[in-house]
Amino acid sequence: MSIPAIPTRHQDETAHRQRMAESINSIRDFTFDDSRVRTAAEIAAGVTPVNYAYEPYNILRYWSGSGDIDTAIASALAVCGSNGGRIRIPAGSYTTASQWNFNQKQGIVLEGDGTSTAGASNATIITYSGTGSSPWILMTSAFGCQIRNMTLKHSSSSFTGPMIKIGNDGTHGDSFQCNLIDVLMDAGLNTAYHLDLDHAIICEFVRVYFAGGAVSVKGQAAAGGSYSNVIKFKQCQWAN
Repeated sequence: MSIPAIPTRHQDETAHRQRMAESINSIRDFTFDDSRVRTAAEIAAGVTPVNYAYEPYNILRYWSGSGDIDTAIASALAVCGSNGGRIRIPAGSYTTASQWNFNQKQGIVLEGDGTSTAGASNATIITYSGTGSSPWILMTSAFGCQIRNMTLKHSSSSFTGPMIKIGNDGTHGDSFQCNLIDVLMDAGLNTAYHLDLDHAIICEFVRVYFAGGAVSVKGQAAAGGSYSNVIKFKQCQWAN
């Protein structure tokens, strides 16, 4: 709403007072929408939003609306920096082809609007099209990171790695308290596996549905010299 201009020349007193009241009320009702400017965190990370209509940390703020969401996820992770944050992935079906790197991240929550078993209208479904044996989601040397309320699946039989790797990057220590809550992990092509937990410490998996997979969960590596400690699975289900 534009603010009515107050005439500089004389007019009748009633109209003059009315115009002044309209202008003052417009000023009083004005609110500044700070979501439509770059935040300090976005500036520090060198991230420029694509769509300012969405709040910071929502991937739709960093996504063009077509194609893979790789750049949007990388931008949101960069904005979180070392301080953490809640990255929102609203209901919808998305594709990705690149690794999501949580290495050394702290306090990041990746949150959707529900799994596909909760009904199509409120499901966040993400399909990974990458290939090879490297992890899709890398949570090495991370602390307090979570994935919540979404479906994760892959579409290529050439992907043979873990969907999520929680552990040690070889330099910065083990991962602690990295959790999955209300997640459907679909490895139905039976070439990849759900979790690699070598060097994962105090991690919880709550109401996670594990579908398919060459195997589901790996802990200690076959070569030895490795471990995973205090790993809890609560109200989880497996189907093959």
